[in-house]
Amino acid sequence: MIYLVFAQTHEPRVDVPAIADHGRKFFRCDIECKRPAEAPVLSVVLDTGASTELKVRPRKASRDDHYAAREAETRGQAAGMGALAEKCECVWQAEFDDDAPPAAVFAACGALASVALGPVLPPDRSTLFGVRGALERLTLAQAGETLQP
Repeated sequence: MIYLVFAQTHEPRVDVPAIADHGRKFFRCDIECKRPAEAPVLSVVLDTGASTELKVRPRKASRDDHYAAREAETRGQAAGMGALAEKCECVWQAEFDDDAPPAAVFAACGALASVALGPVLPPDRSTLFGVRGALERLTLAQAGETLQP
């Protein structure tokens, strides 16, 4: 499953050290780079033990990405998030396995969004969410709420 994280960067690069730092500080998880590359593979381990890996593929944002963000903003009533996505020149495609634990997915997306300074578009394109939305989803997932990542 692929989440799009809109990034306010001029070049399609991922700042792995900053993502790891934000993961520790704000999402109580350890994030480390297992394979540094143009599309790094990150390992995410929450303090609860939930874990996942993801590949992050940075690229320039397309017109279709911005259109999808505007549509998701409307569907999810995520006021202002579409405009924030429009400011982002790049996107980071966060690719998770389909069986990744929701809590680990939301922690990773939150850490990515906190560094990218842009919203997250989930695979179902139902809404856009930012850091606060990732934290809310993480809390619900850890409380045992049934959430689809």
